[in-house]
Amino acid sequence: ADMNTGMREVADDKFPKVVMVNTIKDLANDNRADIRNLLLTTDLVESKKIQERMAERRKEQSEIFNKLDKSITSDKGRELLKALTDARDVYGPVTNRVVALGVENKNAEAYAILTTEVRDAQKVYFDAIDEMIALQTKLVEEGAAKADEDYNNARNLMIALSLIAGILGIGLAVFVTRSITAPMNEALAAANS
Repeated sequence: ADMNTGMREVADDKFPKVVMVNTIKDLANDNRADIRNLLLTTDLVESKKIQERMAERRKEQSEIFNKLDKSITSDKGRELLKALTDARDVYGPVTNRVVALGVENKNAEAYAILTTEVRDAQKVYFDAIDEMIALQTKLVEEGAAKADEDYNNARNLMIALSLIAGILGIGLAVFVTRSITAPMNEALAAANS
């Protein structure tokens, strides 16, 4: 039961958190590229599409943050989630300013913020993401190691029980054989005398 519980915990709890945090990073990277694209485009239709994609990604990130908030229970995990949320709370508004300036074709001003405030906030945000990924990956590895240990213990127990059953079976066979052959030998000896 412990082995199955350990594997379920890795598969159903720990690994999905690694995937979720990596997804947050992927979405942030995609938005980062779209901010650049927004500043480079002069096409209003393309600009609108970029903004819609970014809004959709932010919505998806928010949903993931909500899932993480409900599923992370360790003190270290809660601490890192708070740091990640705080970093996002700084990074988001700064990137929103750049997007707003880009939409208004104030690209020089947007670029100035992008290369200073956004870059600094982005570093803190991505570092926080990487720390959360590292923790969740470590927890997956520990869970897998525990499941492996449980498997080895269960296998060794099964081998030991099989050996004991085999020895008991041999002992019982010898006992039954002797209980049958001993009276027959006595009867044979009595018949021969």
